[in-house]
Amino acid sequence: LTIAPECGRGEVLLNLIFLLSIIILPVTNGLYGVYRLDSVVAVLYGIHLTVIATLNALLWILALRGRNNPELLAIAIFPVCVLVCVTVVAPPVAQFTWCLAFGAPLAGWLAARRWPLTTN
Repeated sequence: LTIAPECGRGEVLLNLIFLLSIIILPVTNGLYGVYRLDSVVAVLYGIHLTVIATLNALLWILALRGRNNPELLAIAIFPVCVLVCVTVVAPPVAQFTWCLAFGAPLAGWLAARRWPLTTN
């Protein structure tokens, strides 16, 4: 097994886990589709979405290591914050508020305005 020089075994393993979590998504999506009003299934689905968003954010953090790019970091981290807050704090209304995670581009735009890149 040859690994690209840009990444180590940890990054490859993290990427594999990320892909496996996406492959499992139809299972939790199917459960959620059948038992939409069950709060336990909604929390399970929310946790699965949070795991996917967290793995994605970790991969972005590793990819941007050593670079000053607050816009991309905000776009990667914002969905994790939204999904954790919604799934943990408000499970009964979670299914109506998960879509707030799609506000990540707005969070990135605000981060770019707040912390502009400095060029030397």
